[in-house]
Order: sequence, then C-alpha cells, then structure tokens
Amino acid sequence: MTAVTRDVLALLPEGLAGRAADRAADRAADRPLIGRIEEQRVLAGLVAGVQEGLSGVLVLVGEPGTGKTRLLDEAATGCPDVRVARIVGVESEAHLGFAALHRLLRPWSSRIESLPTPQRDALRSAFGQVAAVAADRYLVGMAALTLLADAASVQPLLCVVEDVQWLDRESAEALAFVARRLHAEAVGLLFAIRPRSDGLALFDGLPVMTVSGLPVRDARRLLSASAAGRLDDAVAAKIVTGTGGNPLALIELARTLTAEQLSGRAPCPAPSRSAGSSKRTSCSRSRPSPRTPGRCSSSSPPRRPETSRCSGGPPVIWGSPRARRTPRCPRAFSPTMARWTSGIR
Repeated sequence: MTAVTRDVLALLPEGLAGRAADRAADRAADRPLIGRIEEQRVLAGLVAGVQEGLSGVLVLVGEPGTGKTRLLDEAATGCPDVRVARIVGVESEAHLGFAALHRLLRPWSSRIESLPTPQRDALRSAFGQVAAVAADRYLVGMAALTLLADAASVQPLLCVVEDVQWLDRESAEALAFVARRLHAEAVGLLFAIRPRSDGLALFDGLPVMTVSGLPVRDARRLLSASAAGRLDDAVAAKIVTGTGGNPLALIELARTLTAEQLSGRAPCPAPSRSAGSSKRTSCSRSRPSPRTPGRCSSSSPPRRPETSRCSGGPPVIWGSPRARRTPRCPRAFSPTMARWTSGIR
C-alpha cells in the first residue's frame, strides 16, 4: 500500500479498521465482483483440480480492503461438490498454541483415534486431551495431513484460512507443513494474509498471489457503481489515483463524499501540504525513544505522543509494545488525511 493509499484510507468512518475493514469491502454480496478476472481464473483452476482428485495451495497476500475475502467467497461458493472448511484468525487467540488448528480440525475429531499411534498421541497432546509432554510439531503436522487426506477420500475438501497474520504460530507452522506435502489427496488450501506480517515467512516456497489495487478501468467501474449520483471524470480520476484502486477506499469514499463533491460542483477537501511531511507520516515506523515512546526523532519541538481509543480500551501510544498488538483506527494511518474529514462532515 502506497503512502497515498494510506492517506485516503484515513477518510473512512471510524470502526472500519483491521479485519472489520476488510469485511466491509469483501462482503459486498449485493454487488457483482468487478474485475479480478485473472485472480478468479487461478482460483477456479485450483478448485477444479481438487474436484478431480488433485491438491492445490495458494497464499493470497494483500492489504486490508483489497478484496481477499471476496475472492475466497467466490472460490468457495463456486464448488458445490467440494466440502469447504473455513476459519478466520482471531487476534485474541494468537498466543494460544494450536488454537486455530483445533478449530479447523474439529469436524473430524472423531477420526483422531484412528490415526497412527504417534500421530494420535501428538495431536491429542496438542489439543490438551491428554496430560503429556509437549507435542512433537512434526507429528502434529503429519496428523493434520492424515486427517485432512482421510476426510477428502470421502469428499473433495477445500480449507480456507483467513487472517493468517493472527494465527498462533504453532497452527501456522502445522498448516504450512501440510501445504508443502499435499500431492493428490483432493485437498485444497487457501490462505489470506497481509503483507509484512510476521507469519508470512512460514509460508515460504508456497504459491503466492498478490491482491493489490484494481486497475484504473475496473476501479472507475467500482467507484461509479458505488456512487449514488453523477460522478465527475476529474473527481473520479483523483479518487482512483489517490486510493491506488483499493476497493474498500473506493466504496467508502463514494459513500462519504457528498453528491456535490462527487459531481464536481463542490471542491473535494484537500490535504494540507505541511501535514503530509515525510517525518510525520513515518512516525509510526520510527523506533521510539526510551524516554518518549512513539515520537519521531527530529529537531522539531516536543509534542504529545500519538494516541488512539479506537480499540475501545485505554489510550494506546503508537510505538509502544501494546500499540504493536493493537489495530489502528483508519484515521491514524496518516495525520495528513485526518484534515480531509473536516471538509466532508
């Protein structure tokens, strides 16, 4: 995501941060999927192979709002002969070992007893069903592979795992282990993860499809379909360029800007040039000083650390250890576009 895209995302209403933001764009069931022809072709080919008894793996990498979930919805609903098992990473369970794997394999928990003894004991230990030593991760991965392959012998199986960046590490390692060993078990694995996530390295060597912003033509179509009234060509070009084609930003800007602004009869709010300095925009990426957490290193006068209450809890100082575990409010993506919203309300 470019700096400009992060700026435009700051226009979005509060509460659309993190996964909720992704869902707002992705779950537009009442709107046909615009563009993404090549992405849909790749996913359809993978599902078709699973239906024919082959296996396939694909990792979708993209920023929030780019439509990863919508693409997975299309793939999952387009295969009536394939059983779909779907889980979403939960940030509050990211520190619980094997929690996500347990949720994924629960439909086949009755089959655990039929696993080879070493695999059975390791998986039961991982799921806390027996008091034993720490589970052997290799055997846990083999147990998961065996369970999924056995399930697919009855009906082809497609496993969809979203928000991989919030999986516990043990589950992510086990699923990546399984993905590298699939061959012809009629099992498909689809993952969706954000770029620059810590867990992305666990999936090295697996096929990756980057889900970025829409091309200009498709972005214009989506913007036009989302706008209630007339859309001026110059305004549309500015929005498409500023958002980088991010579907969520396009949809929400079409709903947030007034009819006069969209038609060009009223000026769109513009960011202040001074507010968009590189020093201030890069504040969240700077290493905080021990004495002044969350503050950029510069010669400018001291100022209060940037805080947010978007998570519903006490204020979070960006750059602090807690901030790295807390999703940001869209308005905190950049101070630049926070000024835009005052011209919209």
